[in-house]
Amino acid sequence: MPTITLDASAGSRNGVLLPSGGGTAPPGGGSTGSAGPEFFSHTESTGLGAQASWRIYDFGQTDASIRAAELNAEAAAATIAPPR
Repeated sequence: MPTITLDASAGSRNGVLLPSGGGTAPPGGGSTGSAGPEFFSHTESTGLGAQASWRIYDFGQTDASIRAAELNAEAAAATIAPPR
């Protein structure tokens, strides 16, 4: 039996980039220890994936299912046959 798996993702991120002079951006804006201007950064990302697989050998399950269906059909026919 084939199996198909699909997945998707999307993301968005905002932040403040500080120059390489160091420092961190405290909550509420501003900077501490930075040597230059701050820059606003916005990033969008998406992802999409797909995977398909097919079992090559079913360890006899198909043959067993066919045999069971045949025996069921024979049993059903035997129980509804008119008496002789």
